[in-house]
Amino acid sequence: MYGCPAQQNVYSYGIYLVAGIIPWMTFSSVVMRSSTVYLDKKHIISKIHVDLNSFPLYIAISESMIFGITFGIVFAFFFVIGYEFSMVLLMMPIIFMAQQLLAMRSARFLVSW
Repeated sequence: MYGCPAQQNVYSYGIYLVAGIIPWMTFSSVVMRSSTVYLDKKHIISKIHVDLNSFPLYIAISESMIFGITFGIVFAFFFVIGYEFSMVLLMMPIIFMAQQLLAMRSARFLVSW
């Protein structure tokens, strides 16, 4: 029952792979872009008075939008192939918010280090 995902059906391994890679790419992108945002936007910071906390926040919001669009496409594909969704999917927004908070805090740590 909980063996290799490739033993279930043709799409199982792809589903297994996509379910892990998309959130990881979002996490790593938020951490990497947020850790260099102050250097990337130094021309804006030096010219106008702006809240410095807004820069990592806009990166997290833009990556969340990209994540939402990507998972929307993936869910549409799952629906087309007849994948059965479980109630555990309702926990995904809560887990994603925790992931984004961890990514932003990790980036804050890397910037100050």
